[in-house]
Amino acid sequence: MDEVHDLIGAYAVDALEPDEQAAFELHLRHCASCQDELAGFGDALAELSADYQVAPPPVLRAAVLDAVAELPAPTPAVPSEDAEPAEGTAANPGEAAPLPRRAIAEPGQPDELAIAPVTALRPTPAARRRWQLLVAAAVVLIAALGISVWQPWVPRAITAADVLAAPDAVRATKTMDGGATVTLVRSNQLAKAVLVTRNLPPAPAGKAHQAWLLQPGGAMVSGGMMPADADVTMLLEGDARDTVGAGISVEPPGGSAKPNLAGAIVVEL
Repeated sequence: MDEVHDLIGAYAVDALEPDEQAAFELHLRHCASCQDELAGFGDALAELSADYQVAPPPVLRAAVLDAVAELPAPTPAVPSEDAEPAEGTAANPGEAAPLPRRAIAEPGQPDELAIAPVTALRPTPAARRRWQLLVAAAVVLIAALGISVWQPWVPRAITAADVLAAPDAVRATKTMDGGATVTLVRSNQLAKAVLVTRNLPPAPAGKAHQAWLLQPGGAMVSGGMMPADADVTMLLEGDARDTVGAGISVEPPGGSAKPNLAGAIVVEL
């Protein structure tokens, strides 16, 4: 258990492998200490990001895409059958290219002029095509790394841990008779809310607990069916922006369209 707890720092900066992340999130559901510590990490990371944040130029994406579009399409050259092989190249495929002969000084010619003529090497079409592809890939990779930090096109799914660690998270706790507690944590920035229960009594036989989001004006919207555990950390379904509270009611196993307010637990922010 201590080994899983030690992963909290790496989890806060999204540096865990998928299997480690799954194991830690399972541990997080039942560990109040980790939840509190993760919230502290969120505050610290928010302060650090504000100190070091640098906005990229607005034209970055357009410039990168324009540069890629201007790359010429590779056109493989087809040698003519009548073309003579260039000096220093093989006449037939598979043959080794002859070595260039050393120039011999004519009688009376200075030795320093006795230098073989040098022909500038030109890249073959295949080599040119490889370089174009490498340049295009490098440009796209740089753009992807630069842009994804600031404007991710496909954001990952929000988790309960994200809400608990959100810098704008607000929370309220209700303690019931017998010592059970229900805590609501809401982040308007993430538009999500989390319910955290401790020692919640089980629902009656044949019934289940259903979570609700309390909207301004008093309307309640389903936040999903809750697990049967006494200690639960649950990311509620639906848009939680401006939610003013949450509730837990006893409902049929499949849930209800409206909450049964008899014996319902309501936590207000």
